[in-house]
Amino acid sequence: MEFPADCVSFNHEVNHNPKPEDAGRINVYASILRLEILDPTLNCSTVLVFSIPAKEYLDNLGRYRWDQLICLENEERLSHNFVDYGRSQLSRNTSNVIFFSGNYSPDCALSMYITFKTKPPITNEEYMERRRIRNEEEDSMYYFGPNEEEYMECRLIPDIDEDSMLHFGANGDEYMESRRIRDEEEDSMFYFGEDMQMQVSPDESTIDIRFRPASKFAVESLSRKVYKNLTSSFDMCTICLDDFKMGERVVTLPCGHEFDDGCILKWFTTSHDCPLCRFELPCEK
Repeated sequence: MEFPADCVSFNHEVNHNPKPEDAGRINVYASILRLEILDPTLNCSTVLVFSIPAKEYLDNLGRYRWDQLICLENEERLSHNFVDYGRSQLSRNTSNVIFFSGNYSPDCALSMYITFKTKPPITNEEYMERRRIRNEEEDSMYYFGPNEEEYMECRLIPDIDEDSMLHFGANGDEYMESRRIRDEEEDSMFYFGEDMQMQVSPDESTIDIRFRPASKFAVESLSRKVYKNLTSSFDMCTICLDDFKMGERVVTLPCGHEFDDGCILKWFTTSHDCPLCRFELPCEK
């Protein structure tokens, strides 16, 4: 089984001397890497390119969903899970570059590269052959036990009923029933896809846990303080990008990140995670 984190990679480039039309923009390049092709000049192809103003991303920080990438779900090798993972991680990587790299300024051009590493889709024949081999191996372990020699020695004893001996251990009917159920579940995953969209209602398939509001109780319980700047440096709310003002209330999340009280209250009406590190508060039920 392939996990999205192993098959989606990111890179970025900051251009400090961009063309005037590229200044202050975020350019996104999505590519598919075909692992079965060994020639590096042929195995990777860019399938989607788009650009947005950096201000649009910052104005919707943490709520920007990168819907431009949804069209990649039509690609034969990409599932909803992979694309959705790419969308969420694109936000995290973009925010890391803008706020923490120390290499970004508003007049730069930021290029974000997202690469999906893929293998050729398994054919129906390959799938059935793999299942046949696996089932034969499991049958061998079930009937013979870990030691096939012991089984063959037992067969030499004439008074032992072979059928009883073959089914020592777990009940044979239970074993075959559990294998049948497992095979049906795997068939559904193979024929219907990883998302199993044919087996869930539209309401269930469209729920995105990442965009649920935070629990009101959890938000009300957050630590708050009156901001006092005791140094020459200025602290900034990374939602509105304004400096904290003396005497105003600042909210501290459990992860340690701080935000304007008004900004973070509005944020948690549509999300339940920290805008910077994705630390999750309980969801509103």
